Order: sequence, then C-alpha cells, then structure tokens
Amino acid sequence: MSTTLTRTIPKTGYFAKTLPYLLALIMLIIFSALAYMGGSYYLTPIYDTPNAPGRMFHPLHALWSARGSIGHTLGVIGTFMMLSIYIYVARKRLKFMRNWGSIRVWLQLHIFMGLCGPMFVLYHSTFKLDQQVPTLSFWAMWGVVVSGIVGRWLYSQIPKTMAGTELSMQDLEAEDRRLVGALRKELGLNHPIFAQIDSISAVNNNNEEMGALEALDFMVRDDIARFKQIRGLQNQLRSENLSREKVAEIVKLAKRKSLLMRKIKLLSAAHALFDWWHVFHKPLTYLMYGTLMVHVVVVVLLGYRWIF
Repeated sequence: MSTTLTRTIPKTGYFAKTLPYLLALIMLIIFSALAYMGGSYYLTPIYDTPNAPGRMFHPLHALWSARGSIGHTLGVIGTFMMLSIYIYVARKRLKFMRNWGSIRVWLQLHIFMGLCGPMFVLYHSTFKLDQQVPTLSFWAMWGVVVSGIVGRWLYSQIPKTMAGTELSMQDLEAEDRRLVGALRKELGLNHPIFAQIDSISAVNNNNEEMGALEALDFMVRDDIARFKQIRGLQNQLRSENLSREKVAEIVKLAKRKSLLMRKIKLLSAAHALFDWWHVFHKPLTYLMYGTLMVHVVVVVLLGYRWIF
C-alpha cells in the first residue's frame, strides 16, 4: 500500500512469519534422517518370528533400542523438549520476562518443542507400546499434542496485541474502520466489489448467542467457506486487470476484515471454548508429566542413566 496504516492489531514481522516454515523444515530434516538411519531396525519385528529373528539380534540394537546409546539419547532430548514448553508459560506470566522478545515467536517455539519432543519420544520407544506406564504416558502425550493444536487455533480466535494482551471491543471496531478505509483507498470509494467483500465479512448477529459447541462447529465451517470465498474474490480481482501486488494487498485486507468481523461477533463464544479447552488440556498435561516422571524414576532405579 502507498500509505502505512497504524494498526491496532500489529502486523506480523517477517521473522515471525517465516519462522514456522523454518522450524517445520528443521523437523522434517531431523526426523527424516532418524527414519533413514534407523529404518531397518524399526522395520524389524519386535519379537522373534518363525521366519526371522527379532530386533534383539539386529546389528543396530545396541544403538537404536530404547536403552541403546542413540535410543536413550532421543528419549532424554524428547523429555527436555517437553519440559521446555513451560518457558513459554513463564514468558506469559512472569513480569521480568515480558520484554523477552515477541510473544508470537515464543508461541511458535512452544509449538515446535511440543511437537518435536513427542516425536523424539516416539523414536525412543522404537514404536513399541506394550508396557502400561510408558504406553499411558505416550497416549497422554499425543493427547496433549492434539489438544495443543486445537488450543492454538482457539487462541487465534481471540485477537491480541503483539505483547499478548487481549484487545478491547473498541480496539477491534477501530481496526475494522481502518481496514475499510484501506480497502476504499485501494479500490475507490464505490467499487462494486465491496459488496462481495461485505458478503465474505458478514456474520449473522444471532451467532452471538451461540453455545460453545455450536460456535466451534460454526467456526470450522466458516473457515472452510471463507477459503472458497477468498479464492472467488481473488479471481474476480484478477479479472479487473489489477496488478498482482494490488490483488494480493486487497485480498489480504479482505481476509483480515472477514476474520476480524467473526472475532468481534463470536468473542464471548471463543472465550467459553478456550475455557472448556483448558478443562480438557490441563488434566492430560498432568497425566503426561506424572507418568513420564514415573517412567524416568523407574528407568534410573534400574540403572539406565544415559551417559552417567
């Protein structure tokens, strides 16, 4: 755009925008390498069969088994990564950490650790789940991962500043007025495509009275519908012979406006959903760490102390 808007809701910086892709690439490289190096061991039957010996006799067993030097190391790394996710919690709650970088970057690192840790533990287990405590910890861990992904999406439904503080309704309405002004500057005051943008942004007023589960269903369906509508808007703008840069800017503004309107209309429902999510997520987290600690204590008592 020719004029820079002063936004109530801050624009995501380049580093914060590209960091998720960089972290995803790192994950892909690490776990692809582990799968390649230990693949023959993981694909070997766990126990002896009439046709082939089990993993106990595999040449990589001393390295890649759960108690092997590599397998045990993967478990230790995974455990520390899972514990490190609480640094993000501390960043949000402790006053002396509030200026330690962008909360969005911390959240992305939190998600990365929360995904990588369980993956390292999965490789540590050599995909073998036949013991009660490790199995309970394993499924609790993946329950936390799945609910964490859902929680991240719900968190995005509550608009916040770069510092992570929630915006007031007045801030949201002011942001909507700024977006409308930006769109009118790009398209002209009375461009006919405004009707299409307004249609994408429209949310039925009755949706404010939705219950939590109804709102969740509506949000999911609305995300799918909006994706199709934005594609239609993009195609319509291209037919107007606008430049690629102008089309991209208008689509970005229209998408931002439509999401903002939904957040305004469903703000109370999003809060209710997030509260319910905590009720589900926290017990799973306590179960995961409780069984994990039991597993670690038992392993140490049995003499498996990694490099010590």
